[in-house]
Amino acid sequence: MNTTRIKIKRIVFYLFTGGLVGLSFFSWSLESNENGSEKIFYTLTIDDKGFEYFHVSIKIENVDSESIILRMPLWSPGAYRLREYPKNVRNVCAYDKTGKELTVEKISEDGYRIESSGNYVLLEYDVKFTFDFWSGNNLDSTYALVQGSSVFMYVAGKKSLPILVKYVLPEGWAIVSPLKQITESELYYAETYDIFIDAPAQLGYFKKYTFTLQDVPFHLVFDGNTKFAADRFLDMVHDICEYQIDLFGEIPFESYIFFYKLLHGRQGGGGLEHLNSTTIGLSSLRLAKDVTTAAEVTAHEFFHVWNVKRIRPKWFGPFDYTKEVRAKALWFCEGVTSYYAALTLVRTNIWSQENFIEELEKQIERLQQTSERHEIGVERASWSIWERGYSYPGLSFYNKGLILGVLIDLAIRHATKNRLSLDDVMRFMNWWFAKEDVGFEPGDIKRAINAISQRDFSEFFNKYVSGTVELPYDKLLAFAGLNVVIKTEWLPYMGNVLFVGPRNRVVTVEANSPVEEAGLKRRDYILDVDGAEVSSSRELREIAKTKKIGSELILKVLRDKVELNLTVEVGKKAKVDCEIKTIEHPTELQLKIRKGWLEGWTSNEIEN
Repeated sequence: MNTTRIKIKRIVFYLFTGGLVGLSFFSWSLESNENGSEKIFYTLTIDDKGFEYFHVSIKIENVDSESIILRMPLWSPGAYRLREYPKNVRNVCAYDKTGKELTVEKISEDGYRIESSGNYVLLEYDVKFTFDFWSGNNLDSTYALVQGSSVFMYVAGKKSLPILVKYVLPEGWAIVSPLKQITESELYYAETYDIFIDAPAQLGYFKKYTFTLQDVPFHLVFDGNTKFAADRFLDMVHDICEYQIDLFGEIPFESYIFFYKLLHGRQGGGGLEHLNSTTIGLSSLRLAKDVTTAAEVTAHEFFHVWNVKRIRPKWFGPFDYTKEVRAKALWFCEGVTSYYAALTLVRTNIWSQENFIEELEKQIERLQQTSERHEIGVERASWSIWERGYSYPGLSFYNKGLILGVLIDLAIRHATKNRLSLDDVMRFMNWWFAKEDVGFEPGDIKRAINAISQRDFSEFFNKYVSGTVELPYDKLLAFAGLNVVIKTEWLPYMGNVLFVGPRNRVVTVEANSPVEEAGLKRRDYILDVDGAEVSSSRELREIAKTKKIGSELILKVLRDKVELNLTVEVGKKAKVDCEIKTIEHPTELQLKIRKGWLEGWTSNEIEN
């Protein structure tokens, strides 16, 4: 951006902040001047020429120091990986109240120091649009999804201050935001920076549907053109929300927004939870065939309204955006959330009970096929997600956490003769932690389970949560009158390799796999396997399956313009088959537990 354009933008911003935005904004600004505390005003403008960047202006009033530091977050809450958001920042400049340019010094990868000549600073910069594998690009000529942590810097040491923001849009564009809108203005308000960036805004052209529960509005916003059964979709989301609200007995927000990005030509997607909203990517092809393909991710993300956004580890707010924020409890925050997503679907009849059991079988098969379950506990897998990443082929805290949720739930029901369940633990933690706006600490999950069940789960946690002892499927699923049969077959295996492009450039190589031990590295180019050309990772896996365990295959690769022959010794991988069946002569308690578990009730609720 050239200097002339920056000055034009600055003039527009001065007009915006000069009292032309209505009485409510004037009163808020007047209050800030009277109490002398710093106030922060953001404006975001869409680049409507190339649709390549967002232009951001940040006005800080009542600056109380000779210099201020602004930083760009290095990660987004809920997505436990460091991102390169600071590298997307361009054209940083700052001005005082008269328009005089101030000195801006880049002091770190993510930080800028501004020397202030008075009590007012205006910072301006551009942000290149970002890409997420589960939602695609967040800016084009018809659409923008403003994920706050990838766009908005914060004033260091001032994240607890209130914020006002305005979005300047191309002609004809609309906006949906979970933030509070200032009456009769185009301004939105957030109590703190954490709340501000946890409230994505969708801009552009989109479809919006609305339903209400207990007079609270729920908005479903869709970007992307596709044909799907909208009425059925709306009913499905309504049932999911209604059930989970009934489970906790409250609606802890004034409105909620589901932002759905419909992805063409894709089979998968994903989601990211926010305080009063969620952003979800869906396959438009799958959605057109069956709207229930969106049910599980929707139920998962909505359950995060309570579990992780409000029932949270104490380190998850206020956030430190300058480094990794770790917790050993992600098995509970994410894995148990996945369990409740599945429970929600079976208890609302979106899934049949057979569907639910089939899903549990798949989850057990996945865990039992993961050899790393013998090496690390699920707490360590939670702690090390920042290094391992979501595509890591080893132990998943989503997977094992889901199964632990099942086993803990059945153990509580058995210990209390189906009078109490994990539902009661979730409600207890919501009351004890979320209502008090405090995070739970290590040991608090176990203490909550002990308090509800009146049993000591210390041995269970030592063995199966902290430890690596095989999970007691037979014993605990038998509490619900179920029998588990697990069969294992060993198949030839060389490891997961992902390569892309016409030249087969290697992107990822599974750690500690036979192919890594043979020397394959990222950025190698795969030329052939045993003399045969391959064009996909799937073809490579299929070739490995034709080999005998312990045999060798030759992988020809190009590295630094040199051809190399890598000898891969074919290893083995478990193929697990899990079958869960009802036992022939269940006891009355087993039947009661199974029905209460799948239908969502306890004997205590019925008696009361």
